Amino acid sequence: RCVVMPLQLVVFDFDQTLSAHHLFATLSHGRTNLKMRPPYARTEVGQLKRLANESDERFMLAVFGSEKRVQLLASVLGELRDAGVECVICTRGYIGPVQKALEEVELRQFFSEIYGKTGSEYGTPLRDENTDIDALGNDRRFLGSREFSSWQTKREVVGSCLARRRLGFKDALFLDDDPREVHDVSTTCTVLQVPDSGIDDKACAYLRGLIREEASTTGRKPSSRCSNLC
Repeated sequence: RCVVMPLQLVVFDFDQTLSAHHLFATLSHGRTNLKMRPPYARTEVGQLKRLANESDERFMLAVFGSEKRVQLLASVLGELRDAGVECVICTRGYIGPVQKALEEVELRQFFSEIYGKTGSEYGTPLRDENTDIDALGNDRRFLGSREFSSWQTKREVVGSCLARRRLGFKDALFLDDDPREVHDVSTTCTVLQVPDSGIDDKACAYLRGLIREEASTTGRKPSSRCSNLC
């Protein structure tokens, strides 16, 4: 049974949680349903440059599933913001491409912080990879910093976010499609596992229900102990 509680912080995974497809894997090797053609990239600069070369509206909408799904995400994220709930991202992918993808579909505005990886965390550049940082132009602003990349586990990130905001277990909600990540963070805050196709109508309705239920009974912002929407 769910237990209603005040919600002040939501931490989202990115790949296959906010996005409908695994963007990091697509940029790394192309073996996903997005079917990106070579060249691929293994570093943050390389992936950001490759994404910039592919960033027409149709591809970016495909990353998030569809225009309708982007509108759904924007709607629920806006409702969370209006309710005073802070939204943060914690991804094992690179910060740069994540910020670029979110900006292209006008979702970056809803997130106060994005934790992820930077530099060459996943190995040396591939042979055809463009790692010229000057070639990024204005997209250099999307690159991550050490402040948001020097972590090992998502549990560590969530715990740090709670401590700095002086929040407790019941004040935050963590969403991820990976059951291992959900299980690991479940000792730190409330968790919600979403389908591997990402946040859907059901998950958004769940989040909206938390906001409405608590507002109608106590005037406080809500959360829930644990749920699984797979």
